[in-house]
Amino acid sequence: MKKILCICIFSFIFTNNTFGATYYCKMEGVQNIPSNKDFDFKSFVNFPKTLQINLFKTTMVGKFENTNAYFNNYKFTLNILNDKGLKFEIRSLDKPQSINDNITFFLDYEKYSNTYRHLWVDNYWHGGSGVLNDYDAHYICDKII
Repeated sequence: MKKILCICIFSFIFTNNTFGATYYCKMEGVQNIPSNKDFDFKSFVNFPKTLQINLFKTTMVGKFENTNAYFNNYKFTLNILNDKGLKFEIRSLDKPQSINDNITFFLDYEKYSNTYRHLWVDNYWHGGSGVLNDYDAHYICDKII
């Protein structure tokens, strides 16, 4: 009986880890500052140099943790794009009531490494087609759990 219980506990732990993952992301280069004309349409957010993101694909939710930003501990809903890329949004600090000012995150899936590697961030994205022409920050992410 104890063996069956141990097997059940270990299988539960290992199967949950395959559906949930923690990513540590470090900003590549520096944040792109919008031009003066774009300040009329954007609320400027200073993104941190590092981010930690927990993703739970079974429930399609994620959460920022240990992030030196106003969105620390912010929970979000994941949307899977074609080729397994993930998109999620958080409310802007300056205009939380306006969906046009949401901060959009795109997490690219790399097939050869079977993981998410590049995180693109834009504070005012209206591409519609899934193409990110400009971006505010680019992060390189490593799966740590």
